[in-house]
Amino acid sequence: VNAAVSMAEKYLLENNFDASIVFPQDIPMIRPQDIDELIRFQKTPQLIVVPSRKFDGTNALLRSPVNVMETHYDEDSYKIHLTTAKSRNIPTTFALISRIMWDVDDQSDLEFIMSNIEKPLLVDKLRKILE
Repeated sequence: VNAAVSMAEKYLLENNFDASIVFPQDIPMIRPQDIDELIRFQKTPQLIVVPSRKFDGTNALLRSPVNVMETHYDEDSYKIHLTTAKSRNIPTTFALISRIMWDVDDQSDLEFIMSNIEKPLLVDKLRKILE
């Protein structure tokens, strides 16, 4: 993950983008309005962190400027991102946006999401997959 983010970061810097947002692929409930809400928090320079529901991972990382800090995914990223930002005096905002926080790392996460889905047909399909 970190290598892919580094490649994207290089492209963004070469093309004069002033910010980036990293989302993992396991946040199935995210909606466009959640991203809009995250962007409304943005100031420069800054780091915005949306933790996972269990506060053991980073489910969104907005960096402004793009290279304000490197990413640290797959290794207790939430704590590492916060510690790194603090050690470098990077202004950091925590955004608790529920649909971004709801990731699927294990069966308990999937069951939690299923209990919060507003679409019964989707829940039925997921239950059949789990059987």
